[in-house]
This record gives sequence, C-alpha cells and structure tokens, in this order.
Amino acid sequence: MQKWTGSGSVFRPKGRTRYYYEFTFGGKVHRKSLKTDDWDEACQRAARISAPLQFQKTAETYKRLQLEIDLAEQEVQVYVTPLVDVWQKFLASGEHVGCRQERDWRNFLKWIRAHQPGILNLSDLRREHMLEYRTTLAAQYSASTVNRKMMDIRRIFNTLDPECPRERDPFYRIRNLSSDPRGRRNLTLDEIGTLVSAAEGELRTLLAIGIYTGLRLGDAITLQWEQIDQVRGIIRLEAGKNRHRKARPVFIAVHPALAALLKNVQPDPAQRKGYVLPEFAGTYTGRAGPPHIARRLRLFFDAHLQDTRHSAEGYARHCAKVGFHSLRHSFATICAEQGVPRAAVQAVLGHSTNITDRVYTHVGIESLARSMRALPNVLGVTTAADDDDPVSRAIARMDDASDEDWRDRWRELRTVLRRPR
Repeated sequence: MQKWTGSGSVFRPKGRTRYYYEFTFGGKVHRKSLKTDDWDEACQRAARISAPLQFQKTAETYKRLQLEIDLAEQEVQVYVTPLVDVWQKFLASGEHVGCRQERDWRNFLKWIRAHQPGILNLSDLRREHMLEYRTTLAAQYSASTVNRKMMDIRRIFNTLDPECPRERDPFYRIRNLSSDPRGRRNLTLDEIGTLVSAAEGELRTLLAIGIYTGLRLGDAITLQWEQIDQVRGIIRLEAGKNRHRKARPVFIAVHPALAALLKNVQPDPAQRKGYVLPEFAGTYTGRAGPPHIARRLRLFFDAHLQDTRHSAEGYARHCAKVGFHSLRHSFATICAEQGVPRAAVQAVLGHSTNITDRVYTHVGIESLARSMRALPNVLGVTTAADDDDPVSRAIARMDDASDEDWRDRWRELRTVLRRPR
C-alpha cells in the first residue's frame, strides 16, 4: 500500500510490518522509518515530517522570486529611463565625458523631438530609428564624423544598459560607414602668401605656426610659450593625437621667420607665459570647442582661395578640400622640396617609427634646424642673417667637425648656448 503526500510517499516494504516515508529534499532521495504499523498513524507522522520541508521549500522559492523581481525592477528602471534624464544618469555612472560627446547627445535629442516625438524613453529606441538618424547625419558630415557621433551615442546606451539583449538593441548590426577618401590638398606658395597677407592678429600667428611646424590644429592652438626654447630655437611638445600612446616628444626647429613673428607677438621675454594664442585657445578649450574654430577657418579659406571644395558627385555633400590640415601637407611637401631629410620630417609630423627615431637621432636637432632655414620666408618679416648669429655659426662649425676637433667645437657650441640672448 502506498500514498503520495505531495513531497514523498508512505509505503511498507515487502516482508516488513512498519511503514516508511520516502521523500526528496535538496536534490537527494531520503527514506525514513515511521516506526508504526498503523496506516493512519504513519500518514500523520509523514505529514509532520513534510510540513517544515514544504515551508523551507516555499521560503527558498519566495527568495528566488524576490531576487528575480528586484533584478527585473532594476532592468526596467534603466530601460525605461526618460530620454531627458539619460545624460544626467550617464554623468552619474562615472564614465569619462567630453564636451563633444555631450553636444552629440543634445543634437540627437533635438532630432528625436523633431522627427520622432513619440519616443520618450530609452526603451522606445529601435534599430530603424538609429539608421534613419545616421542617414540624416550622412547628409551633413563625412563618414568618419558620422561614425564618431554614432559611437558616442552608442557608448551612452551601452553604459546605461550594458546587458541589453539583441532583440531590443537599437545598434545591433549597424556597421560603420566607409571612410570618405577625399582629403585635403597641398597649398602653393602663392596661396600661402595670400592667406598670410589677408590674416591679422592671432589668426596670422596661427597660420605661421601651421606653415613652419606642420602641427595639427589642436596642437597649434594650444601651443604654450613654455614649450618654445627661445635660446636653441626648438619647440618641444607631445602631439595631442599620439599622447595616449606614450610616444616620444616631438622636437621642431623654429624657422627664423616664425621666430621673428613670435618675438613681435610678445617682445618681453618675462611675459611669455601660458598660451601663445590665448584668444583662440580659450575658444578651443571652452564650450564652443573645436567646431567653432574649424568653421571660422573654413570661412576664411573659402573667402580668399579658389577650389576649396570637393565635388559632391557621388557623395551626400560637398567636402572641404582646403583647411588648416592643408598647411600640414604643404609643410611636408615644402620640406621634401628643400631637401630636409625624410626621417626628420616624419619625426616632426609625429609619424615616427623605431627606425625613423634612430635616423632622426642621427640627423640631430641642430642639423634639422639648418635644413629648416632653407624653407622660404612667406611671412614677409625681417629675420636676422644666419652669418650674424653666433649660434648658427657654432652649429655650422659643429656639423663640419672632424674626429680630432669635435670636442673643442662642442664646448664652443655649449658656451654660446649658455650666453643670455
């Protein structure tokens, strides 16, 4: 005879007189003697044994369900976050935030309000919405800019909902656009002269820095007086684009025309502190950011030069053919035409490799300075003649030194460099 009690069964084995209770608990099968041969008494004893077990199972089930409810509430709290509160929650997450990323999110929010007013929460975003927004961006920006803006928005979404399943991930299988192959062109010496003649104030100084150093826009604008060695005529800095790679510092020889212009910008050596271009640097590092500076330069180039835009045929928009980065290309081209060692130019531009670094070290900074002096003076400023410069004469003697007299000429150069100028 056997009876099921819900969690086990009461039975009497063959050849035995007493009843037993067999039940499963904790994943194991247990068998316990009820020590009676009366059926009713055996069922009552089995019920007393199973009651606390059933209660414990119910408690464990309740705890498991409560945990699942808490996790679901947390997921819902993140997933149904109103779009207007997304940025504040992203800031609270502790992620590194830049002004560019905030601007990209604000622009995306404006687009949502204008084209998808029914989307109020993060949970309402779908893949088709992001594809439509990417199409809108592609009509205004280059492919690399579109990819960067989409990546900023995707980073915010992944931070707030890191375990989002594929079926509701609005960025699922959205690939980057192919890069736009249209780049900046070189500027001729006549075009460079036209730009320098038309520019005034800090803009003229910025163009001069770009022409004679090949620095990128951000590095040129944020150049500081402390990075310029007035005695040796050397600029020493870490390029912003390669700073995170722990690259070696970049040394750039100052052209005499640029040195004369910088001297006119701040004649008093005691006042040469902080940014060389304080107005531009304040705008560039402020809330307006790089886009404001880039737009100002683009309008300036369009107003004084011809052929500044690529054709829009086959693309969503006209792409700039001339910009501040054109000065970087022109710097490399002019250096090559004037015979500046290629390895030295690559090191100055920040394109150095281990091989380039070794060659650049062999060429020497002072030898590079002599090569840089061969670049044309497009600024129209008066420079000191090299023959009248004791540093230049000492450098020339050092470069022509033989194995026998190089020590004496090195002492001579060191003495000249230590003299106050």
